[in-house]
Amino acid sequence: MKLLCTLLLALATSTTIAQPGPYPGYFQLPVNQTTKQVEYTAVVPAANVPEEELFLRAQDWLAELGSTHTVVQKVSNPEAGLLISHVKAGNAFDGKAFRLAIQVKDGHYQYQIDQITHTYSDYARAGKYSVGTVTTNIEAYGLRRQRKGVIKTIDKIDRWILATIDGLNAAMKRPEEASNLI
Repeated sequence: MKLLCTLLLALATSTTIAQPGPYPGYFQLPVNQTTKQVEYTAVVPAANVPEEELFLRAQDWLAELGSTHTVVQKVSNPEAGLLISHVKAGNAFDGKAFRLAIQVKDGHYQYQIDQITHTYSDYARAGKYSVGTVTTNIEAYGLRRQRKGVIKTIDKIDRWILATIDGLNAAMKRPEEASNLI
């Protein structure tokens, strides 16, 4: 009897200390298995395009992206072929942001999107104190109950990131300008 009580006590203690796992139906975003963080990454071939040209294309695309988003360039190293920027879209009440790293080499480039955050308004209800806006990492949504609002927000952020990746890929694969032909 003492053994049974000890086992039950040990089981109850171990379940209360353990980290909560994600809800079933955890959103289907790409998760890095090493860091357990959401991370979009790929190595994309760009045949017969030198590193300098790829770097210029990436810089031009970031400048173009800056017309519709807030882009803060953190690192620009042409010798290493590395660009790191912080990209933000939306407003203070519904904002999305991420870190974008682009590494270019002869014949291919790699992008990595991580540190994804969502900023939303914490509305005051019935005269209660409101903290204003709240910024949270997207990984926190995996630990929340998957209600319609959470799923809709995750899908909206995912579509925005995928559209950004499509824009990058289109800019990096554009054919050479025909300016040399004239």
